[in-house]
Order: sequence, then structure tokens, then C-alpha cells
Amino acid sequence: MVMYVFLDISALVTTLVMIGKFGATCAYSIVYVYTTELYPTAVRHMGVGVNSMASRLAGIASPYVFYLGAYNELLPYILMGSCSVLAAILALFLPETFNIPLAETIDQMQKIKGFKCKKTHRMHNKSYRSGTTGENNAVVSKNENI
Repeated sequence: MVMYVFLDISALVTTLVMIGKFGATCAYSIVYVYTTELYPTAVRHMGVGVNSMASRLAGIASPYVFYLGAYNELLPYILMGSCSVLAAILALFLPETFNIPLAETIDQMQKIKGFKCKKTHRMHNKSYRSGTTGENNAVVSKNENI
């Protein structure tokens, strides 16, 4: 959109493009640090790795979005802008991590405001029959001594 409005003023176009690139770089850095605070220690590296992989895949796919300009010249800008606005709105629902200790376990993470879990699938002190051998097995919770 910038290219259509300010085509004659190349210095202004360059300045606006650099501000946009700076904003995207800052947003990526903030998201990378924030995601490490969201995941509990038990799965932090795996979660950050999955997020990094997803961002790299999106980076690979993003140049192809501009081929949509063959159908409508504003369609790539509308798609990228709406994805950015949707991400910003969804980020408002993430929990605040300021002055909160990092969660060590998944149970601690579910107690943080914003991560409400209605039902946990835990088997504390229940016995079950194994499907392959038919023997009874007991499940013991972490806090219980054997």
C-alpha cells in the first residue's frame, strides 16, 4: 500500500519500509523470549523448537503469498495485514508473566490465569488391566511413596 501512495517520494518509502522491518524484527524477538516464559520447564525446549519450526515454515511460505496479487493487487496486503491483526488480538488472551516465577511442571502451568483446564486425564492410585498380558497394574502418583 505504501508503494502506491508514495511512489514519488523514495526516501519516505524507504523510511517506512525500514520501520516495518524493524517492527517485525522486534516482534519476533519479543515472541521468542515470551514463549520461553509460557512453557513449563519440562517441555520448554520442545515447545520453543516447535514454535521456531512453525515460524520458519511460515517464512518459507510467505513469499508465495504475493503471487495472490495476480488475482487482486491488494489481496496480499489484506491477507498479511489481517493475519497480523488476528495474531495481535489472540496475544491479548495470553497470561501475564511479569513477576511470576516460571512454571516447573504442566500442573503449575495450568494454574496460571489464562490456562484453564476443565478436566485433567490423570489416573491417581487406580489399577488397570493390561491389554496384552492381562495382569493388574497399579498407577502411583508422584507425591506418593511406594
